Amino acid sequence: MNTFREANMEQEIASIIKFVLAEAGNPTPYYDEVPQDFFIPSVFFPVPELDTDGETFKTYRIRFSWFIKFFHRTTPEAYDMAMAVLTALKRARNLVPLIDTDGTETGEKLRLRDPRAKKIDSGVCQLMLEWDSRRPYDLPDYETMQNHYISGIISGMQPPEHVEPEPVEPDPEEADPEETDPVEVVDPVEENNEEQEET
Repeated sequence: MNTFREANMEQEIASIIKFVLAEAGNPTPYYDEVPQDFFIPSVFFPVPELDTDGETFKTYRIRFSWFIKFFHRTTPEAYDMAMAVLTALKRARNLVPLIDTDGTETGEKLRLRDPRAKKIDSGVCQLMLEWDSRRPYDLPDYETMQNHYISGIISGMQPPEHVEPEPVEPDPEEADPEETDPVEVVDPVEENNEEQEET
């Protein structure tokens, strides 16, 4: 399955995806849904849950709750992936570097609430991430939604260009059936009569 996708994705979400994939060892990512024949190890990024309220006369708050799932052959292996991300977040003091639309870090960081991890099924562990995003009421849409390119790890690479297949040159040694000489069909009775006349 090709995991490349171009999506309108908020900067905060794209930044967290890049952080999670890097710290988990670059497992196969899924974003919309997990297919029946999915790869392992893999990680599933569902749509985050949102909660909102107004904070001041000029700003409002969106609280994101993201339940990221890690899949592996065994529960301990799935747990190790989730634990690696959780530990990396705590070592970074719950700060995730923000990335720009080209995948480079901006120098700013997003502060998350304390992460939590737990087993939810055999070979599946869940990492819960929460953070608050404060925005002015008059923030234009183009400043909240940006194009981020995801190809396994968000690397800032542009989507691959479409490449037309190269034409295949015909082999000159292979004869075209339409251009071959017709096969002469000889009636064996007539051929035998001609041989008798000659003798």
